Amino acid sequence: MLNHLTSATARCSGIPGHEYVLYLQGGGLITLNLTGVSGTFSATAINAVTGVQVHLGNVPGGGPLSAPSPFGADDTIVFVRRI
Repeated sequence: MLNHLTSATARCSGIPGHEYVLYLQGGGLITLNLTGVSGTFSATAINAVTGVQVHLGNVPGGGPLSAPSPFGADDTIVFVRRI
């Protein structure tokens, strides 16, 4: 588990440096610490209630990814993968 890379309210799993899956119960702030990881990552949020997907854009490694959930307080799943 990679929960140390996220906020206290999120759960994270994945392959470090390549891809991550975050689950935010109750939505809120999406955070993922990519410090020490090189490359560019694509981030997509999925509303766990409705299935609606929103591309959050590409973010560089080497620092934090931080963005509010586009779904407010709905449970949110975020896929982050190196491109």
